[in-house]
Amino acid sequence: MFSIPLNPKLSPDQFDYFLNFLKKYKHLIYDVYFTSRIPPFTQDAMGDIFNESQFDLINDNAFIIPKITGIPLSATFNNIEVPPTEENLTLLITHFKKLYDKGVRIVTIPHTLWMLTGRFQKAYPDVMVKNTILRNTQRANEVIKQVEAGFHYINFDRDLMRDEDTLKRMQDVKKYCKDKLGVDVKYSLLANEGCWGNCPVQDEHFLYNNTRSKGNQPTYFQTAISYFSCPKWEEQDPAYHWRIANFPPFRDEWDRLLGYIDVVKMHGRESVSRLFETMKIIEKFDRGDEILYTDYENFIRDNQFAQKRVDVWKTTIRNCKFDCWDCNVCDKITMKNNEKVMLDAVKNALVKSNNEESKLSQTVLDIPGLTSHKVKHFINNMCEVPDCKYLEVGVYQGAMFASALQGNNIIANAVDNWSDTHNVPMRDVDINAENQDTKQVFLKNIRPYTGGKSVTITDSDSAESLSKIPVKSNVVLYDGEHTEEAHFDFLTKYNSKIDNTFCL
Repeated sequence: MFSIPLNPKLSPDQFDYFLNFLKKYKHLIYDVYFTSRIPPFTQDAMGDIFNESQFDLINDNAFIIPKITGIPLSATFNNIEVPPTEENLTLLITHFKKLYDKGVRIVTIPHTLWMLTGRFQKAYPDVMVKNTILRNTQRANEVIKQVEAGFHYINFDRDLMRDEDTLKRMQDVKKYCKDKLGVDVKYSLLANEGCWGNCPVQDEHFLYNNTRSKGNQPTYFQTAISYFSCPKWEEQDPAYHWRIANFPPFRDEWDRLLGYIDVVKMHGRESVSRLFETMKIIEKFDRGDEILYTDYENFIRDNQFAQKRVDVWKTTIRNCKFDCWDCNVCDKITMKNNEKVMLDAVKNALVKSNNEESKLSQTVLDIPGLTSHKVKHFINNMCEVPDCKYLEVGVYQGAMFASALQGNNIIANAVDNWSDTHNVPMRDVDINAENQDTKQVFLKNIRPYTGGKSVTITDSDSAESLSKIPVKSNVVLYDGEHTEEAHFDFLTKYNSKIDNTFCL
């Protein structure tokens, strides 16, 4: 049923907890796959650096599992960057004996060429061999050729979780392998890695990990260039969480997918928190819960998605093949929900601001500006909208920007050239602005409220400066020149930086 990872970074207490979990849910667990570093595999797609003493400790911890639980171990060698040479195959066969003598009878081997030689199978005829998910197996003929080469267990490319046509076709392949090749091949899909569906840089990510050789070399997601992949997509795409290549959170969808595969591969080999998420999913599955992801339960509650739209998404993605350019169901569910959420947020903010209720302190209310207490309360309440990304063009000395920041978990972007040293109100009032450098006053006024927030300040509104604004905003305040032409120019210039659903 479930193939689950052993995380090599567990503390002793966490490892004991993991062992007790395995004993309790043994009836649901197919095997435990573990990081094993033996020549020629001193690195793999996980990317972590271990020394030789750590290699031995990792293996020793793994060997405890079958003794205590009776659950089989599966050794993972998935570095496809290791050259598929005869010499490296000899190294693997030689050093695998240590694992074999400890009872390991399942192994992931990354090279079909090695399997075609038959040497590993001859040395270890009773070992089940898995392919690696890094080979992106998606087609029927690929499965047949891999089984002919000697693989017993096929890890499909994760994208097949949204390709029911191909999963159905794979049932014909399974029958062919049994009838014609005499192999009862097992199928597996990775369920909860949390990666972008049909990720265009997935192979490059794994290439980086597979070739990382120094402990002081940053892991992939600690490099600056990685921002342009998953972190940027998550930050900028409102539909990100609907697009990721995870099994849907619903128990009936897992049951449906289990009609096509034999084993659900679970994630968590490099992340302790992801391993504990895996364990929680299995607990909920065993209980018969309808929703298997705790995070999804919170996500739905916080964002108030209508069930009928969730149902449409659920049935559509079964065969969407991650063709997001053509499908758009993830965009639609997000946009429709955002419209309702935004309208509700506006109504709520108006009511509360009319009563002068918000999270604002008197200090912020006293910051001078061309505004009022009620408007400050309003913007503070508006920025409570889920996933708020705030853009203010024309911030002056920060009265409204500070109001948006205080007490809110937001991404905030300020744009001004601070060319006006003194704003003149259109009505006869004195705003008591500070007679100092306007930008420095702005920075002073917002500084107490920026902690823990992503705040971008752009000292210009030129076309080049727009590229510095990292996200599309859904709460927007324009306080520049107030003419029809200026408003039109603003919306035209900033269109690419404003979300499809927004409050202006």
